Amino acid sequence: MADRGRHHALATPEDVDQWCRSLLDQRNIRTVYNHYWVRLERFYDWLVSRSDHPHVYHPFLMAAAEYETAGRIWNAKVEQR
Repeated sequence: MADRGRHHALATPEDVDQWCRSLLDQRNIRTVYNHYWVRLERFYDWLVSRSDHPHVYHPFLMAAAEYETAGRIWNAKVEQR
């Protein structure tokens, strides 16, 4: 995120999808979901629920709905459950 000029807590859906694409270039989809996506999705879940850190959107959910790569990782999540 530093390379993109943004704080990590202020990722856009496009940032998330780009990050997903770079991870999938080197790892399989289950690894990306289980070891990366889950942790950052929880972080944004936490941000959205905190009144001291108001966040009005969840870039991981938005990226999954809008972009193919992030959507593939979301589908891996759904299939796992």
